[in-house]
Amino acid sequence: MSETYNHRTMFAAETLEQRVLLSAGDFLDTGPFVSDSDVHDAAPVVQPPGGGSYVDPVFHTTIRRLTATPSPTPGHSSPGTVPEYSKVQAWNCDNSRLLLRGTNADWWLYDGSTLSGRKQVNVACGDIEPRWSKTDPNRFYYLSEDKVLAYDVRTRKSKLIVRFKGAGNLSSGAEQELPADGRYFAVHGAMRYDRNGNFVSTTAWVVDLKKRRRIGPWKKLSPPKYAPAGDSLDYVAITPDSKYVIAMWDHGTDLYTTRWKFVRRLTHWAEHADFAQYGPGQYALVIAHYRGSAEKNDPGDPENNDETIELIPLDGSRKRILWLAPVYNLGIHISARNTKLPGWVFVSTYWDGTDQRPGPTPFENEVFALSLDSTADHPIVRRLAHVYMNARYDYWDEPHATVRQDGRQILFASNFGNFPADQDYEDTYLIDLR
Repeated sequence: MSETYNHRTMFAAETLEQRVLLSAGDFLDTGPFVSDSDVHDAAPVVQPPGGGSYVDPVFHTTIRRLTATPSPTPGHSSPGTVPEYSKVQAWNCDNSRLLLRGTNADWWLYDGSTLSGRKQVNVACGDIEPRWSKTDPNRFYYLSEDKVLAYDVRTRKSKLIVRFKGAGNLSSGAEQELPADGRYFAVHGAMRYDRNGNFVSTTAWVVDLKKRRRIGPWKKLSPPKYAPAGDSLDYVAITPDSKYVIAMWDHGTDLYTTRWKFVRRLTHWAEHADFAQYGPGQYALVIAHYRGSAEKNDPGDPENNDETIELIPLDGSRKRILWLAPVYNLGIHISARNTKLPGWVFVSTYWDGTDQRPGPTPFENEVFALSLDSTADHPIVRRLAHVYMNARYDYWDEPHATVRQDGRQILFASNFGNFPADQDYEDTYLIDLR
């Protein structure tokens, strides 16, 4: 690894706590993982029963099937259970509980130690964006209509944190995780559209979960001047250090302070991304970039491929390509929820089409760890598992792999080659690196 970007070197002089966390990362640096970029086609595996496990025949990791979705019957769909999203932490702060989402928008708790004990959460179905407290293992926050609430998993009851009357249904865009201090959450209210269905504006703000009120001003978010007609807001999200908020548009990413003072434009594109720590107090947006023909003159644009994973520092310093996809049309999601294992992100991929690409392709339908020390010419990868989905017919077919805080367990969704036409049939699998 290069001295310039070596996260082990960068963290070496920090606190004792950080040194302990760093040593915990040795298993990715020194473990017996496949770390090349060659073709490793998935070998046949028998799907285990719910609670059962298998060893990936190629990558030699242990995979457990956490859920057991029933086979669909003629004329009826079979709702499955999946991790909500790659950038959403499924485990609570002490790993004692695990929260999963039904493809029909109900919510399920599991024992984080035994990975069993499935219990339905006593909240309304829907995209309520539940986010675990960073300090209380029994609490998560969620959105419902114009309210922010907290749910206690012991009492199975909710309490009101704050209500914003007249704001409409609150949302962040469902791609936000609580910051490290667990205190703030960025939201917006109702979205307004013109008579042609084009997005016009929404109002956004930052919620202080501790003081149970809004901080800073209301912010009217309208399509930025650089955006083409019809551009829309994808999501807002607080940064891990609680210093900034991003607004992700269809054609760019803008960085603001939590008081909504514009700082800088981070990207001129929008894609799957997560915030990652790449040095002491240094955070970046690690983001996929599907470069089209209109961008071929971008500085540093690779000539033979248009799909990359890039590191975009929030402080405005030089961006860097970490990884080049081997083929066009490879879908990518990124998880940096390994907050106790800085310097890595976890990537899940799939062939973004209704049928599998003919012939084996490197990194297709896989989960792998990617070092933030990587460069385009020298990617540092740890290939962890094939996801065994045979076709992407709908959103839930995507793996959406998300990692535990310490990097030792990773969830992903898969239909395991079964019932691909059923839009709800999926199961949750867990890569166990303990």
